[in-house]
Amino acid sequence: MLDNLQPICGPSSLSPLSFTLKDQSLLVYATSDTVTLLNATSLDLVRVLTFWEAFPGAVGGDGIIEHVAVDEEQKMVAASMGSQLVFWTCTGDETGKRWRVHSTFVVPGDVTCLDCSSGSLAVGTARGLSTYKLKTDGDLPTWVKEWSLRHPAPCLVRFSPSTSHIACVSAADSAVTLFSTRTCTQTQRIRHPYPPISIRWRSDSNRNDLILFTLTPDGTARIFMTVLDAPNLLQLHATIDRYSFLSNSAASEPAPGGSCVFWLDGAAVRRCLTDTLHQEYDGFEVAQRRRPLAEQILAEGWDLFVRVLADGSMVVRALANIDRRPPTMLKQFTILHTPPGSLTFGSPPTHISLHAIPGSPTTLVTYPSLRSYVISPLLFLDGQAAGLDLFASGGDAPVATAGVISERRHKSPLEREILGFVRTHEGDAISVAREGGRREIRTKGADGRLELLASYESGKNDAVCLFDQGRTLACYSDQEHALFVYHFPPDSKPLSEKISVTTFSKPVLFSLPRIGASTPIACAASSGTYLILVETTPSSDNQIPRLILTLQETKPLPVDSPPDLIMPVDPMAWRPPTDKDSKSQVSHIGHRHMTRDAFVTVSPKGELSFWVATSSASVSNGKRKPADLPGWRCTGRVRTRRRKIAMAQCSSAKKTVLVVDLPEGQEVTIWDSIESEFSSGLEHRQVFSEKVNDLDWTSTYDGLSILALGFSQKVLLLSSQRMSYFDERPTWGVLKVLDTSGITPFSISDSIWMTGGSLVVAAGHQMFMYNDSRRSSFADNEDGLFQSVARQNGPLSVFHPQMILQCLLWGKISVVKRIICNLAHNIKAAAAGTSPENIHRLPMEAFWEDGELESSTGQSKSRSGPIPFFTAGSSTPRMEEDDDHFSRDLVEHVIEALEKTALPHLTASEMEHLIVLIRTTLEASL
Repeated sequence: MLDNLQPICGPSSLSPLSFTLKDQSLLVYATSDTVTLLNATSLDLVRVLTFWEAFPGAVGGDGIIEHVAVDEEQKMVAASMGSQLVFWTCTGDETGKRWRVHSTFVVPGDVTCLDCSSGSLAVGTARGLSTYKLKTDGDLPTWVKEWSLRHPAPCLVRFSPSTSHIACVSAADSAVTLFSTRTCTQTQRIRHPYPPISIRWRSDSNRNDLILFTLTPDGTARIFMTVLDAPNLLQLHATIDRYSFLSNSAASEPAPGGSCVFWLDGAAVRRCLTDTLHQEYDGFEVAQRRRPLAEQILAEGWDLFVRVLADGSMVVRALANIDRRPPTMLKQFTILHTPPGSLTFGSPPTHISLHAIPGSPTTLVTYPSLRSYVISPLLFLDGQAAGLDLFASGGDAPVATAGVISERRHKSPLEREILGFVRTHEGDAISVAREGGRREIRTKGADGRLELLASYESGKNDAVCLFDQGRTLACYSDQEHALFVYHFPPDSKPLSEKISVTTFSKPVLFSLPRIGASTPIACAASSGTYLILVETTPSSDNQIPRLILTLQETKPLPVDSPPDLIMPVDPMAWRPPTDKDSKSQVSHIGHRHMTRDAFVTVSPKGELSFWVATSSASVSNGKRKPADLPGWRCTGRVRTRRRKIAMAQCSSAKKTVLVVDLPEGQEVTIWDSIESEFSSGLEHRQVFSEKVNDLDWTSTYDGLSILALGFSQKVLLLSSQRMSYFDERPTWGVLKVLDTSGITPFSISDSIWMTGGSLVVAAGHQMFMYNDSRRSSFADNEDGLFQSVARQNGPLSVFHPQMILQCLLWGKISVVKRIICNLAHNIKAAAAGTSPENIHRLPMEAFWEDGELESSTGQSKSRSGPIPFFTAGSSTPRMEEDDDHFSRDLVEHVIEALEKTALPHLTASEMEHLIVLIRTTLEASL
């Protein structure tokens, strides 16, 4: 229930790095002042590492992480910000969730490039290049400088696999310089026609020779190797450019749009093909056709290079004979070309990596935007579209940078801390407020993930209302005393209009149900309320829409004193009423207003008042009296006797939660909207020692309310629950605790519900979406959020002890016997490995049958035997004939099974009572 499906990490100017553990492959993704670790296949969040964990002075600063490196041998991630470096190490299990700060240090000057390997560290600054060695002799790990030399503006640095050499690129020229770490001297300088943007050493060669791959901005990869008579001198052996990936006819044309050339990690290729060749493949023809190719790639150690074309197709070329002995000429040739549309992207990817873990699906990751594709190796080698399957997507567009190095930059608008959320009625879009007055609008796509719709500047403390599926937004400016409305059409430039609205206190904005082509916006403050009708109409040429704003005053609220708080009734459960049960009223401009409660006020004495809009009288002679204005009618009042309320929210079912400061903590109370002589309206009360940060309601499809109660690093989900004979529990209980302390050190700033029971949580500059979407690897028998709420409030299962006790009180012992026999039947089916269907069902006719009372002989007058729990055609095996009848042996078998394994959805107390009632039924019947 509510699995962490989508982390929204924010944009980055750095390509993600790979970090391989035993059971999974991680992406190391740097954004703002954090390093985010994602599962490479699912893109699920694993852990967030923050720079200020090591340097507390970075909290709230404007600096960003500029360079990241990984050391898989030491299980270490390094990051730099300015002249400061932080190292984290993975501890404990192989899940990648437990990390701690390993060490820190400061270098003289801002870091311009960074790399670490096998406990060795290379750091480039404006002064030159330095190397360090990790010493762990004592309890405190330290980095000891080995050597330092002057080198103009290093911007890329990479250790060779044995750390005997370092390759370095300078921003001052277009050459790759090689240094020996043993002699601390320059050994070679390799010039390029353009400044290299990427350098990599071939780390999986079966030779001890140095093999270097470089990539230049023109999309050309170059392979440098040593020769027998010069084992320490790299020479150019092969070049793979963009045109080599095109057909002969297309190669003569100018290079079309597409990506650069990428090298697929050889170790990942070998793991992928080895795992594939050990498996049986369903597609016999494909296996027969492409299995020899896979075997040849694996046996001869081909290096694979990839390029993505503008049509979304992917071309793979092989480079053979690198490991050939005796040495021979290198050969390159195209081995596959996938169909157009195999990859989806807004702009050509700047990063492609292959991730293969034995026993897990092989994944291809592209960036930007961050996407993962599951590869079926033989289908992929056959060039079929089914060889690549988009599995997950996430991440925002990268922050633009020029070349391999850019000036030290600061946080982009999407990297600033999130302050709060606002959502639409339906919960299909949210507005995100960030530090600095920046807002963004995100909509929930068809795949359940949040997509960026628009971003704009706004006032820091503006009241906001979002509607029209997130495409229209209203903001009230305290400085200008005006309401600004922004509309974001899908195919044209954004529109904006404003209208003057004067209030003497900060208002609350909320939208009401749509009226024809207009959406009413209520601007409610303690000094008065206004209605603003927002209509989007096409202009005269029927191409560019325009906004029309109409201000409509309303009568003042009929209250003795101005309210302390005004809050809208949560509209999440609004449904269009049918013609039979709808009540409509016609305003003076001919619109229809549905009689739904619009908002709640809280008086200084703690009285809740619920208000619904009323229509105005018709206008005659173009004049309208003040008494004819539309107004508000009170539909109910509840006296809570709470004063100085800190926070409050009202659900669609008119359940109101109040937070009040007490000396011992914060009191949270939940109130019903109906107060009578039998009930004060109070349904739940609990005092928390920890401060409550936010409140938000959602509703199930049948109108049950769920409350999200946000704290510093957890969110409690509360819902109503039925009363029980067997557990003394409150009418509201905790459904689930969403704890973020294990994934991020940031405190939760806000949380908000979206449609379908999805919850979005903000921590720092990042968002995490929890929902019930489950992939095939998740347990299919797990209830979703709405199903769990329905189970706690809906009908009891037939084997629930409260159900059995009620049947016994009614004298329907034969029904209880049938339930016990069916329970024995299902226990036996489960032991045989069959999952019984509809285990909770019992025909209603069983409770209506006559003759349920036991006869004087102790035998039931009605038919005995199990009532089937299964649907027609179920494959569940039937019990033996001897087990079909209620008996002592059957009861003992059931009790023995229940003592070993509890039934689902029953508490420990309910299980104990169930066993007692089964024994009681046996003793009363025999």
